Amino acid sequence: MTLFWTEPSAHFAGWVYIQNEPAKAIIQATWASSQPSTYHYVNINLFCDCSRSRTSDEGGIAVVYRPWLPGLRVSLTEILVTEAWPVKPLYDTNLGELLAISESLVIATQQIRQFAETSSTSAQPVIVRIFSDSMKSLNHFQGQTLLRDDIQVLASPVLDLIAQQSAALHQQGVMVHLELHWIPGHGHHVQPHVEADAFSRLASVRQTAYSTITGNRWPLHEEASVVRHLHQQMADAAYKAADHIAGLGDRLPSRLPQAGSPSTTSTETSSEPDPR
Repeated sequence: MTLFWTEPSAHFAGWVYIQNEPAKAIIQATWASSQPSTYHYVNINLFCDCSRSRTSDEGGIAVVYRPWLPGLRVSLTEILVTEAWPVKPLYDTNLGELLAISESLVIATQQIRQFAETSSTSAQPVIVRIFSDSMKSLNHFQGQTLLRDDIQVLASPVLDLIAQQSAALHQQGVMVHLELHWIPGHGHHVQPHVEADAFSRLASVRQTAYSTITGNRWPLHEEASVVRHLHQQMADAAYKAADHIAGLGDRLPSRLPQAGSPSTTSTETSSEPDPR
């Protein structure tokens, strides 16, 4: 048996599934991506990914999902929503993968609130599945193999935020079953994940945000909501991690922003990022 799962924990208030056989993981992801959401079976499936330049500290993240649109008779491709954002600086790919998972939780929360407003009953369960190809992240959330200490320092703001977001998802007035699944990064045709991979690369290379909701590009410097929310906290974490990650100190800005500055005082931790 190669399916490993864990119950909700302090790291992630949801079920974490790792299917170590890629073929079976792809079957699960393919099935989930094709499931329509109805009034009797509400499910939200989000596929996220990260890309980072090999030559600079520039990266991008993307989330692809089908919004909750029960009864709408359109093809699967017509209602896929793709959102992608540049991330700069992005000092480590693991950090980017975690940011993509966090942004998926932002979108899931928005979708659940929409369902809660339109549903005639708050007892209807909502299944939320997030698919990521970051095995290290999922292992960390399972509590089996934690991220390296230096990466935990670098990613501590987003790790804390994910714990808060996943817990807050269960406090939206509806019953939620949250799942985090591993999907192979390549070698398959699961369309939402293929698009997440492609658009995270595009956002990384061009340092431009994209959205199929508006039908065109967002402003050049548009940031993901979690990046905007954690900007100062991630900068502080990078300086702390520089003592443990070789060469990171040379890539950081020369001066740390002063405590009490507007950018510092506006980043108090909350249960979820500021809405976009």
